Amino acid sequence: MNIFGKYKFSDKVHSPVGIMSAILGCIALVSSLLATVMPYLTKASSSVRYAAALALALVMALVGIILGFVGKSKKGDYGLFPRLGLLLNSLVVLWSLIIIVIFGAVIR
Repeated sequence: MNIFGKYKFSDKVHSPVGIMSAILGCIALVSSLLATVMPYLTKASSSVRYAAALALALVMALVGIILGFVGKSKKGDYGLFPRLGLLLNSLVVLWSLIIIVIFGAVIR
């Protein structure tokens, strides 16, 4: 009777760098969405505060992408959080570039 036959024991851990990348991705995604939706909801023109929030979210996303690559390159760690961080931070960068291109085309 082998009771441990169904279980897989491992020394793998979740990388703290990958977890930080995922956390930065969540914060940056929420910040960038709020920075682009709030001027529409308040029926106000976009102000410098919203642009600064979007720029800060973009900086956080770029740092999160770097942390995601560092966490993904570590051997022997689980890859869930670095991949999640890379996905979320890439979405923020893509969203920010789309917003910048749209507003750049509208202003001209």
